[in-house]
Amino acid sequence: MDRSLRDLAIIHTATFTIFFAMSVVIPVLGPYLASMGFSDTEIGLIAMLMPLASMLLRPITGVLADYWSRRLLVILGLAFTSVSGILYIGPRYIAPLGRILQGMGVAFYVPGSIALTSYLAKKTGKLGVHMSTRSLLNGLGFTVGPIASAYLTVKYGYHSPFIALAIAPLPFILLAFSLEESSARQYASKWSYTGIIRRWFSIGRKPFILWVTVAITLMATGYSSLQTFLSLYYTETYGRGIVLAGTFFTISGLSSIPTRGIGGVLAEKMGPDKIVISALTLILAGSLMVLLKGTLSYLIAPIFVGLGLGLLIPSMLVGVSSVTENTEYGSAFSFSTVSWDVGGLVGPIIGGLLSSAYSYRAAIILYPILSFLGLLSFIYYLLERRI
Repeated sequence: MDRSLRDLAIIHTATFTIFFAMSVVIPVLGPYLASMGFSDTEIGLIAMLMPLASMLLRPITGVLADYWSRRLLVILGLAFTSVSGILYIGPRYIAPLGRILQGMGVAFYVPGSIALTSYLAKKTGKLGVHMSTRSLLNGLGFTVGPIASAYLTVKYGYHSPFIALAIAPLPFILLAFSLEESSARQYASKWSYTGIIRRWFSIGRKPFILWVTVAITLMATGYSSLQTFLSLYYTETYGRGIVLAGTFFTISGLSSIPTRGIGGVLAEKMGPDKIVISALTLILAGSLMVLLKGTLSYLIAPIFVGLGLGLLIPSMLVGVSSVTENTEYGSAFSFSTVSWDVGGLVGPIIGGLLSSAYSYRAAIILYPILSFLGLLSFIYYLLERRI
């Protein structure tokens, strides 16, 4: 097998593992922490530690992916993720460190692995195919993780999903040592956090990167509010919150799989701008349907949301790769993917304030409002570019 294809196969499979590891924790985290005696407020704060750690580290890991080593970032990301599973099942005062280390794992793995994927995919001449493959395996990891978590918890208890989190990345740590090193191995004469941030934002200000990041950050903020409060909204509206919310996110995840598989290819053929606009439009349509009554809310809406999310991720990756050079990949991808961390951090807070002041429906309305603003921001970028 060609060296580049072998390396891509390792990275793609490891990516599935990382996102499986992220999602296997989601269903059990709240009940597990509650069983350890943490209050609702403490559980919320602990849950925030992962996106917070990832967000704060992204500028540093992005620059390290360009100046130091992408291969080692992949290895460290997998290792931190594995160790986090062990810390989660430690004593009560250690468990929050597991959340922090898992955020560190994401912060290291994502920019290093996407930069490597972009470099190797361009060598094969199939950038769109491999970005679609990456996005597809990302989605499959998020789909399989919650199902596995429920099964393991029921059969073996609260600790079992965290043990799975610790075990799943281990084989890929060894395989990652054989990956090709794609960074230029530049060494800055003087390091400072200010200098890192300045370089990070200078790359992030490239028009496509900036505006796709703004659009996704707005949408992701609304989506994280939806994730947090949809079950409570459905309970308030239909009296079957957990079942209907579970149905919504399962349908959404499954619906994203076909478009994840073709999104990168379409972006490469038709241009990422067109696919990003199509994706944001589908998401907006689905987010509005959530507010309607009956099956439109919990059976049809998630199809549109899933199709949109499936198109959005690979088209964003292709677009960012197209406007940057190899020496900038780490910073560019760490900047553009920080949107999910910001959304995951801010969305539940805003949604909680709206729910407290008004109703759970107010937290759900946030999703179409911010999706609409995200679509408008990207349309503004396209109009600016044509002037």
